Amino acid sequence: MVQIINNKDGTTTHRNDFPVEKQKIVNTPFPNKAGDHADTDDILKQELTDAGIKFEFLDILRKHSGEVKTGVIGGIFGWTFKRAWTYWSCEGPGIPVEAAEKLHKVYGKVVRVDGDCGCPSPRERFHGLGCGSYHVDTKEGLKALVETLRNIVTLDGI
Repeated sequence: MVQIINNKDGTTTHRNDFPVEKQKIVNTPFPNKAGDHADTDDILKQELTDAGIKFEFLDILRKHSGEVKTGVIGGIFGWTFKRAWTYWSCEGPGIPVEAAEKLHKVYGKVVRVDGDCGCPSPRERFHGLGCGSYHVDTKEGLKALVETLRNIVTLDGI
């Protein structure tokens, strides 16, 4: 399990099985990929790879992919990652409310519970139940979501 501590100097401390690490939270937004652009598939593959997410390319998806014309879809630990305008839409079997709250405490403005722009906490949105839907606006937020999933899976011994 990862413990995230907010420091007064704007850094966060992440505590897990590795040495304590301090880092500034930088939020690099994803570019707007709405429409049909020649470089979209390559950019999305790289965004997923950078976050540690496996991807598939299925040409059939391009015809039904919505606002971003792509055949790229990501998946890890039962979660699906689909690119939208300037964010990744992420859906899966859910994150226990305690872990979802920890993720929300640091990344709640860019890892938006159920895609809600009002950024409610997972506990508030789902009345104490786990969260299985996020819209993720930044590269760092996507990595944090994957790290949260990885920690849950590792803890459960899967």
